[in-house]
Amino acid sequence: MKIIASDYDGTLNHGGIDEEKIKAISDWRNAGNIFAIISGRSPKDLLRIFDEKRFGCDYLIADNGAVIMTTDGEIISQASCDSALAVPLIELILNCGCKWAYVQTDNDFRVYADPENCKNDREFTLADMPDVNYFNQI
Repeated sequence: MKIIASDYDGTLNHGGIDEEKIKAISDWRNAGNIFAIISGRSPKDLLRIFDEKRFGCDYLIADNGAVIMTTDGEIISQASCDSALAVPLIELILNCGCKWAYVQTDNDFRVYADPENCKNDREFTLADMPDVNYFNQI
């Protein structure tokens, strides 16, 4: 048995997931091998994509490797950071000149230094940051 994984955005889903890609994944898996998707996306978003696209896959690896799960959402492994680190890290990011920060946890959210620059997205400031028990990626 062999294992192979592919990034999702811009790699597997470069111009869509066509029949040729689906057949290649199917052939790989039918030969007794394992196929996984890796993404910087959140677990929730990666599960949504998998549910919509329905290509063959054994595992989903989200948050740039912080969360490994089955395709039905069962978490196999999760690396997370204590919530006490979230606010100081976001403050540092914003103080370095970034306009926003994206925090991935159970409930994804963005924090903006200047919501005027990000009108078409959810508008949070650091004061609006929800309480989190942990985070997987900032």
